[in-house]
Amino acid sequence: KGLANKEDIVAHSLVSFQQKFNYFVKNIHRMDTLFEASFSPLTAGGKPWSKCGMSNRYLQLIVARPQRLYNKNTEQVYNLPQGGSFKLWSGLVCPVDGCGFELSLFQVGSGKDQRTYPLCPNCFNSPRPEWGPTQSSKGICVECPHPDGHPLVAKLTVCTDEETGGVFILDPGS
Repeated sequence: KGLANKEDIVAHSLVSFQQKFNYFVKNIHRMDTLFEASFSPLTAGGKPWSKCGMSNRYLQLIVARPQRLYNKNTEQVYNLPQGGSFKLWSGLVCPVDGCGFELSLFQVGSGKDQRTYPLCPNCFNSPRPEWGPTQSSKGICVECPHPDGHPLVAKLTVCTDEETGGVFILDPGS
């Protein structure tokens, strides 16, 4: 109708586009992860790894960095902790209600310094607040990838570590 003046419209449009740009920059890593899994020839080369608790289909382990699990059926990408290796954990399933993902073992270090930790890909990507503070999912992981309150960690806990405020757990790989 021509009731607004030009300067107000330009200012409003610039603010709107700036907000959209900031949102895009903040969330581009999500698109990168999805595109890497969907359009990389590595997706075809991934090896069947463990069963997804949502679709009951096998997740593909993409071994190229960054390592991740990919569900071809749902196109869901599950980030994995970096800096170690992975083994299947004898077909065990995550005990968290509503999860049901097949468990893996995450190994860091080598020789006598090697440590093994339990890993549920779903819980690693979607930790619940009641489990306590989580590790950053970026960079190299050299500790247990789950918070101390996760049921897998709680089952393996021997005692608390007064020095760090964490817990000592049994090595599920030994």
